[in-house]
Amino acid sequence: MSPYRIVFGKVCHLPELEKLYLEAYKNTRNYKKKVKQFHDNRILRKEFIVVSNGYFYILLAINYVSRWVEAIATKTNDAKVVMDFLKFNIFYRFGMSKALISN
Repeated sequence: MSPYRIVFGKVCHLPELEKLYLEAYKNTRNYKKKVKQFHDNRILRKEFIVVSNGYFYILLAINYVSRWVEAIATKTNDAKVVMDFLKFNIFYRFGMSKALISN
């Protein structure tokens, strides 16, 4: 009788099964390594555009009905800049609105 277990009347080929298991494990490790390398290369090659002239923020006003859009670039996002934008670009042109929606 074989030193290996008998299953369903047949001798299990444990060394062969173990070899297949180890090969599958190596293949998955290699696959994960290649995918990670591909992903990292894609990320590292990205070039990010430098902010132009120190402007970090974009204020945007949109009227969804008339599809009117107004945008300005600003260096800060404080209340004074926002109020000046609203005052000069919206209130002086169109008058006071019933509602301002902020996202």
